[in-house]
Amino acid sequence: KSLTKSVLFIGDSGLGKSSYVEDFARRIGYTLINLRLGELEPVDITGMPMKTQLKDGTFITEYARPHWWPTSGKFVLFIDEPDRCSKEMHSCAMQIVQQRRAGMRDLPEDGFVFAAANGPEYATIPMCQALMRRFAVILFEPTVDEWIFWARSNKVNSLIVDFIEANKDTSNMLDTPKGLVGKPNVIAPTRSGWTEFSLWLDSALTELPNLDTVSIYLEPYVGKTAAIAFEKWSKTKYRSVNLEDIFNKKYTSRELSNISTMQLAAISNKISKEFLCKTI
Repeated sequence: KSLTKSVLFIGDSGLGKSSYVEDFARRIGYTLINLRLGELEPVDITGMPMKTQLKDGTFITEYARPHWWPTSGKFVLFIDEPDRCSKEMHSCAMQIVQQRRAGMRDLPEDGFVFAAANGPEYATIPMCQALMRRFAVILFEPTVDEWIFWARSNKVNSLIVDFIEANKDTSNMLDTPKGLVGKPNVIAPTRSGWTEFSLWLDSALTELPNLDTVSIYLEPYVGKTAAIAFEKWSKTKYRSVNLEDIFNKKYTSRELSNISTMQLAAISNKISKEFLCKTI
């Protein structure tokens, strides 16, 4: 059954609030509707007004159904970044969370309403108390261990997860340092940044030659400090792999099982190039 009150997650940018809602919708098999309020106008929520003629010849104003309107009852409506939109959009959001209505339409009963905000450091137009108290507010603060569990369950690149786990007790390389939170034009580590790099890594492995250059690719995602630390740790944990040594059986079975996906990609790339040269 639907929650009786809408839920608002508040936490730093990049912690995974949006991913949590997306995963929730996927697990229960509901349609996810993502409303990024900062990119919308009130008419996008209420629907475009239009003139309709009645049988007696008089006219009334009706509203077209918005493009995002749930076509079935089973939905998860996600209001993203309500603290980075206009005050007019706050009024639209209040109607949704308080009355479960948008304009002149009632939302279907079998649905959930979530929202996510990044907190005061990132807010363009802070949410007023009248809107805030309509939500069940939850501070979104997952621990590093919780992220590691999630990352392994969702097949985030194992080298990344191993690095975060190895450094969790000495230096938190997973999250943005407190002194940099909310600062403009700064690239710093975030959980979403590491996850996005993992996705890129898995799709571009054949282009990545070896661990000696990984910081160049990683820096745009998590910043220079974390990228260099990751590269140094990776080269310490995984010694370079030589294709000839593999063929000459100079590696133990344990060493071969610990070869990273990036090293395997480099080997595969080298084999492909040598095969192509011999073919030509």
